[in-house]
This record gives sequence, structure tokens and C-alpha cells, in this order.
Amino acid sequence: MGRHKVDRDQPVRSSQLAAEVAEGVGIDPRDARVFIEHLTAGIIRHLAAGRAVHVDGLGTLRPMVQSGITRVQTLTDWKGRKNRVAMERVVKVFFRKARLLKETLR
Repeated sequence: MGRHKVDRDQPVRSSQLAAEVAEGVGIDPRDARVFIEHLTAGIIRHLAAGRAVHVDGLGTLRPMVQSGITRVQTLTDWKGRKNRVAMERVVKVFFRKARLLKETLR
């Protein structure tokens, strides 16, 4: 894992993570990339269902829906009438670092 160059000004891309995982586990980088894609899709699916997701060593992602009407917008219909419309709910994802991550980042 040590030979991958990291530019601190740019985020690490999925392809870079896949290359590191592939090297560490001894699999093809394409297989590692597919694994990362499936992991991401699974996390998103659980968050969308309102479930928190815990990844050992990394932390917990928790969806939080703001209660009530989150935003009201005035729209004008084709006849020029103004209508107040409640907009979609807002879901935010909060992240709580795992102890290992906290200790590593100190």
C-alpha cells in the first residue's frame, strides 16, 4: 500500500482506493472497484431506508430527516396565479467517527 502517491490537495478517488484494496488483498483492481461500487450502493440503500450504517474502524452514517415543512416556495401557474407549495423533505447524513479513526487522526 505504501507506493501509492497521494496529493493532499485532491480527494482520493474510488479508483485509487480500489488499487490499494486490490494490492492489499491480492485481487484484480477491477474486482476491487466493483466491490467498492456495491458497498457504496448498499450504504446508500440503507440510508435511503432511514437506517444508520456502521463501518468498523470508520464510523457511523446516520440519516436525519428534518421534521415538518422544510421549505415553502411560491410558484406562479400558467394563468399567473401564485400558489404556495411545500417543497420536498430534506434528509441530511451525519457522520460519527469510530474510535480507531479518531485516534488515527490525532
